[in-house]
Amino acid sequence: MQARFDGKLSGGYDNDTVTLTLKDKAAFFINVTGDERDTPSSPLEGTKDLLRLSGTPVSAGSVIVKFERR
Repeated sequence: MQARFDGKLSGGYDNDTVTLTLKDKAAFFINVTGDERDTPSSPLEGTKDLLRLSGTPVSAGSVIVKFERR
């Protein structure tokens, strides 16, 4: 079974920095967003959200949205 982080991590409104460190031998599936998961996007969302990933690589099917910088 593939390691998963499917807790739907959200940075929130405005400009956010999210750091996620993965420690496993296999690629992780992750589900993260830099801002709220609203549709349509709110005008309160930032334009400089940053995602910092370290450790184990993420799987190709991961959901990474609303991060302008990585």
